[in-house]
Amino acid sequence: MTIQRIAILTLALALITTAGCDKQDEPQTKAVTGATTAYTNPDMPRETDTYEVLGYLKGIKGYVVKYNDDLYRGGEILARAGIEKLQSYGVKTIITITPSEVEQRLAKDLGINLIEMPFENGAIPAETFTRYIETITSDKGPYYIHCHGGNHRAGALCAAYRVHKQDWSWQKAAIEFGQLGGSLQKDHAMIQSIKQTPALAEDKPSQPQEPVDRQEKESLGDDKVSNGLRVEDPGKQHSAVCAP
Repeated sequence: MTIQRIAILTLALALITTAGCDKQDEPQTKAVTGATTAYTNPDMPRETDTYEVLGYLKGIKGYVVKYNDDLYRGGEILARAGIEKLQSYGVKTIITITPSEVEQRLAKDLGINLIEMPFENGAIPAETFTRYIETITSDKGPYYIHCHGGNHRAGALCAAYRVHKQDWSWQKAAIEFGQLGGSLQKDHAMIQSIKQTPALAEDKPSQPQEPVDRQEKESLGDDKVSNGLRVEDPGKQHSAVCAP
């Protein structure tokens, strides 16, 4: 056997051994839904003036990002220390896309609000999206949002927060999503779906106003009546419902 052949076989054996060790060391999770078993810590993004990277925190998978005093984002909760750290930031509600039994137990023990909104990669379902927007516009924050690693599904929900709560343009939110580890190509359907209009309760049409008879019209004056209906605010006549 030549020296060259021995060297090739030695290198191949080393690669096989290394691959086996890597597979053995992969962290395992017991997520109820949505999470995968293989995970490696991603490189942390550079900060901008719109968010702060808090780094890798004990008891939390991946790095944690602070968008503002009301919104944080990261990976799965792995240990008690993770929730306790979030509580030190003032977090009152965890929105989890990949709920786990560990997280459910810790949230109950530590008295933190846990809201489960599982969905797969791809476009965010309309029902889930509406529930999410209703949650972040309630008085239950500050919020911590996470999926498995924090960059994709959780990142998309945070982009939706920017658009629907902070009135950012979709383009600006999408750029930030990419800066924070999301993929505008692979996550295309998901980031596009944050453009959808949630079916919130306040968006439902108001009740038709009562018609005004001729005598009442004369007493009210023309500026208080539009198309046979009473108008409470003349400057908002577009809100009146026309009579058939």
